Amino acid sequence: MKTLFLHIGMPKTGTSAVQYFLEINSDELKNQGFMYERMPYVYQGHHSRRNAHFLIGMVYDEEGKKDEKAKAARVDEGLNIVKEWFTKFDQVLLTEEQLWNFFGRHGFKVLGRVSKFCRENGFTLKVVVYLRRQDDWLVSTYRQKVRGGSEQATLIEYFDDPSEISLNYDEILSGIEKKIGKENIILRKYDFSEFKGGKIELDFLDALGLSTTEDYVFADEQINTSYPMNFIEMKRIINRLDGEGNTTSHTDVSLLWEHNLIRMREFIADYREEILSDDMRADIMGRYAEGNRSVAERYLPEGEVLFSEKKKGLSDADVWKSDNDRRYEDTVLFFADIITEQQKKMSRLYERQKRIEEKYNERLDKYKDAINTLQREIDSLETKYRLLNDSTDTLWRRIRYGIKWRLRKIFKKGN
Repeated sequence: MKTLFLHIGMPKTGTSAVQYFLEINSDELKNQGFMYERMPYVYQGHHSRRNAHFLIGMVYDEEGKKDEKAKAARVDEGLNIVKEWFTKFDQVLLTEEQLWNFFGRHGFKVLGRVSKFCRENGFTLKVVVYLRRQDDWLVSTYRQKVRGGSEQATLIEYFDDPSEISLNYDEILSGIEKKIGKENIILRKYDFSEFKGGKIELDFLDALGLSTTEDYVFADEQINTSYPMNFIEMKRIINRLDGEGNTTSHTDVSLLWEHNLIRMREFIADYREEILSDDMRADIMGRYAEGNRSVAERYLPEGEVLFSEKKKGLSDADVWKSDNDRRYEDTVLFFADIITEQQKKMSRLYERQKRIEEKYNERLDKYKDAINTLQREIDSLETKYRLLNDSTDTLWRRIRYGIKWRLRKIFKKGN
């Protein structure tokens, strides 16, 4: 049976790591009858490993306006590519983590389009989704939004009004069920303690029904590194640079911030911080408790909960706050490192400038004699030119005088 697996996220559930893993192991996947490849489309700000983005990605005309007709044609074209893949493989995988949010905000029309495509061609459609605890998801998403420059609210302000419809898991899953049926949804928990083999990549293979082999390779380092909250707070403040009257874009400073933290990885590796107290977690999870229970009843073995209670014995006094004792030290070290690095760059630029000047002076000295000789020849030619010009003037005067003398003589003789 030919099966199309549609991986829809949700965001912040290791999707970047999974997509990278799929790409570097695409040959091994093909050996197991699985097709995963990039689509021949480019969308600004979206990595092409997200090969299902053509289902929701916007297409623009030559004037930069949204072209809905071209977008629909792109969907048809992409699905035809999928159909071609099925001529060689029994299983095809499409992945785009933003599909989960897209369903929550815009409905399930595009899912219906994919479902119809599968029915018409005799393919089975399976939707793969990972769900993460809403409290942890909010923390991770807040970090990502601040890091990306789109968030200026404080952590507490964000938690009070997250405006994330995608956290109502029961509602979105119900919408997916209406399009493809509950039996075609593969639901997994994003929980490291429950991953098959202890890795998200291996757990994802298990979700697809694939066996693991020694031929699979893994990323050498973590994809989408998470930074400590003190540095996230610095970036939140940096995001305020954008605005009327500001000559500096937060983007310029953000690149400096990102590059500096990459250099400081060893320094921040020992960070152990808690963001949420037990009461804060209980408050957030309480908002979604009813929906989570409904999801567990429909998708999990009897008696199993979607997310277990997470108590660490932490009060509000035990969690990260913007005025914590370490923030002063982190700020000084962070900007001291920036200043030191900039000084090193300035020193390298100064040394480079010196080398360029030395090479220029060497070349100048090398050609100085030739330049002087050429200048003397030019001076000599100018002198000869002046003499020749003077001689020419004298000759013309003599010729004019001679012509006048002969004419006068002729006229006198005629008279």
